[in-house]
Amino acid sequence: MHFLMHSDWISLVQDLIEARMMAQFQSEVNIMAKIDHLCLVKLIGYIEEGNELILVEVTRYKKEYIFTCTR
Repeated sequence: MHFLMHSDWISLVQDLIEARMMAQFQSEVNIMAKIDHLCLVKLIGYIEEGNELILVEVTRYKKEYIFTCTR
């Protein structure tokens, strides 16, 4: 019988949480990529750098385009 050490459990839980967060982020990106309406934010892309996931979006407001990044 094999038992996991406390640190192994913590690592396992962290990996599961990270995988779930990545799946949720990817789902959000897929949904936002399909949306195309003048009154809504348009997803341009996303940046994945280390542990940071950033959405790059553009909004049209009074004939001007506003670019935003969301963590």
